[in-house]
Amino acid sequence: MVFSQPTFLFLFLPIVLGLYALAPRKTKNSLLLAASLLFYSWGEEWLVLVIIASIGVNYGFGRWLASLGAGERDPSEESRRDAPANLGRQRWIVALAVTFNLALLIALKYEAWLLNLIAEPMAHLGLGYELRKNSPPPIGISFFTFQAISYVVDVYRGHAKAQRRLMDFALYIALFPQLIAGPIVRYRDIARQIESRTTRFEDFTEGCRRFIFGLAKKVVIADTLISAAQAIFEIPADEVTMPLAWASLVLYAVHLYFDFSGYSDMAIGLGRMFGFRLLENFDYPFICTSVTDFWRRWHISLSTWFRDYLYIPLGGNRKGTVRTYFNLVTVFFLCGLWHGAAGIYIFFGLAHGLLLAMERVGLGKALKRLPRPLRHVYALFTVGLTYTICRSADLPAAMENLAALFAPGAGD
Repeated sequence: MVFSQPTFLFLFLPIVLGLYALAPRKTKNSLLLAASLLFYSWGEEWLVLVIIASIGVNYGFGRWLASLGAGERDPSEESRRDAPANLGRQRWIVALAVTFNLALLIALKYEAWLLNLIAEPMAHLGLGYELRKNSPPPIGISFFTFQAISYVVDVYRGHAKAQRRLMDFALYIALFPQLIAGPIVRYRDIARQIESRTTRFEDFTEGCRRFIFGLAKKVVIADTLISAAQAIFEIPADEVTMPLAWASLVLYAVHLYFDFSGYSDMAIGLGRMFGFRLLENFDYPFICTSVTDFWRRWHISLSTWFRDYLYIPLGGNRKGTVRTYFNLVTVFFLCGLWHGAAGIYIFFGLAHGLLLAMERVGLGKALKRLPRPLRHVYALFTVGLTYTICRSADLPAAMENLAALFAPGAGD
């Protein structure tokens, strides 16, 4: 079930809003949790057990860290003489938590793809290996897994206190407005709202307005544009004229923005209706003047998650130029893979990582000397080319689609 389906709009949401308005304050979280698990199980059926398992295990990790004093001291002070003796055990718990969550993500989203990477060459050698069919992963697993990791790490770092009430922690992981398409919500940003919040009439009406705008972005604009783009995608690459190739790029890029930002708007609006204030996830990304600027504006919750939980722990830009570029490319390699279990997403991520590294090497300084309109054209052009890669079936198809942008096809 997704936000734009009639079942959600005219059945699920009105009933939940009505029950929530009538429920006593003490039972509102329990009601929202039950509604969230029902929402998730609507299309996932038994896979709801996955998110329940994630809730139980990560709640346990948080309580385990709290029992060892996690959060009482900044881990950056570990070299001091008064650093806690059990800091090493806390690190092992965090390592176990990250391993569990990544193993869950890999097993349910990437297993078939990884096994096929091995099976395909074996099959070509006649060794009898059969390719495995990719089955759809549980909806939202990338989002709630990253939220769980951030929770455990923040408890260890002292940025958040471990939640004592299992029901409240479960609501953080399973809250249906942001469950299937983000934004990625950090526990420290929402902890107080889970424990105590009020919904004013102004909040509810603003939430409705935001939800309606997001719904219009998704249904009226994004779904319409992808239908037109899909008609061009179905034409063989060698028969696509240059104008059609560029039209498909523009249609697809604008579709992606209105689709992703539309879902974020709907999530933020729904959260506001229930008294939650979720952080913004998009900040007019297509007015960017560089790829670096683009990632400050596009899917902000994802880019900042990778910055805080991967880029900075890897050393960020503090360990020399070469290490900085390596960290950038590594982060965007994994960022590309996060988007989907396919090699083409890796190329998409690597392209962005290399562009960011180039802007750090010197391209960024050169861009700053150009007039803003030229920087804007550069940013849209380069990001658009990576979108052409992203929407292709594989690397050879991506090369054909890129070539169609610059070479006249045989079509009329």
